Amino acid sequence: MGKTDAKVDLYERYSIPDNYGILISVGELTKRKNHIVMIDAMKELLDLPLVYVICGSGPWEDKLKEHVKEQGLENRVKFAGYVDEVPAMLRKADCFVFPSFQEGLPVAVMEAMAVGLPVIATRIRGITDLLEHTQGGYLVDDWEPENYAVKVRRMFSERGGKSETDRETRRGEMGRWNRRRVRDFALPVVERKMREIYQSVMEEINENTTNTDVNL
Repeated sequence: MGKTDAKVDLYERYSIPDNYGILISVGELTKRKNHIVMIDAMKELLDLPLVYVICGSGPWEDKLKEHVKEQGLENRVKFAGYVDEVPAMLRKADCFVFPSFQEGLPVAVMEAMAVGLPVIATRIRGITDLLEHTQGGYLVDDWEPENYAVKVRRMFSERGGKSETDRETRRGEMGRWNRRRVRDFALPVVERKMREIYQSVMEEINENTTNTDVNL
């Protein structure tokens, strides 16, 4: 989880210790995006060298900042504000977290997958279309901060005698799986699949029409 050249500016900007890992979220700061769950989860993770960076702005910004202050988490939760270059920011992190209440097909998660980040997100429609549990990260069954903390701890903590290198390797495997997976949602691939579906439907219609004509 140590600092690399690609991460220097982020570590320096927020005075993050060199040996800390970075959790990151990208999205508008609204009730629906539910950042407060991950903020509260950080209270359960104070024994781990982790910082949570929130990228985005919105109507809940002041509320979230006040909550961080009330919980005494100013050193563990950082607000980056609106970010122009999202992929560049994501590349500086170690894991993408996404505790949203409701989504369609979340672009932010797809961007994180595209740069090779493992993802921890709630098991909701849209997320489950993209992410496979234990392959590209971890799905959380509810919005309880404690359960998010469990998945983060699983991602970063030493388990079964595994070394830090082993854990980094596992996160890397998840990130590579995500990078491959998200290619299935690239526009040319989606267009090809839609053409195949359309062609299949038309063939079925033509076949049914032919059979009807024969019966007549």
